[in-house]
Amino acid sequence: MFFIFEHNYWGEDFHIFYSSVFYKDKLNTFADSMNFLFEKAGRWDYDYIAGTNVDDYYALNRLEKQIEYAKQGYDIISSNFSLVRNDKIVLEHKFDKLNIKNELQKNHNPLCHPVIMYSRKFIENERYDPAELPVEDRELWKRTIDKYRFVILPENLCYHRVDNH
Repeated sequence: MFFIFEHNYWGEDFHIFYSSVFYKDKLNTFADSMNFLFEKAGRWDYDYIAGTNVDDYYALNRLEKQIEYAKQGYDIISSNFSLVRNDKIVLEHKFDKLNIKNELQKNHNPLCHPVIMYSRKFIENERYDPAELPVEDRELWKRTIDKYRFVILPENLCYHRVDNH
């Protein structure tokens, strides 16, 4: 069973799922929004939280694939992903064979935040740092790589939209 939490951190009433738990707040950054959602989700009894961005596309079996790895004890579950512009794939990232820690030490972030599934243990103990913008994801992973189990799935589960502007 799962529940959908939506957060419009621009403070607008717009949301996608009308049966979701919807929050609207005027926050400054993605990092602020994720921390807000971690706090909210931490009050509920969820084993895993799956993040999404409503302007990206996802494989229909995304959650089923990620749950397979969650059951194996992974805390941060990403996947290969493609960049999409004007509904066409412009670049496919195949990062599943990379050593995540080595890549982070080279200041390369191979994890795609719109497709991340976070363990309860992770969201109870970690937070994004808005002061680290625009590399808040990479810095969070660098701080936590030795404390949690990370994996990048070989499947492409996210089609990340590239803004034309």
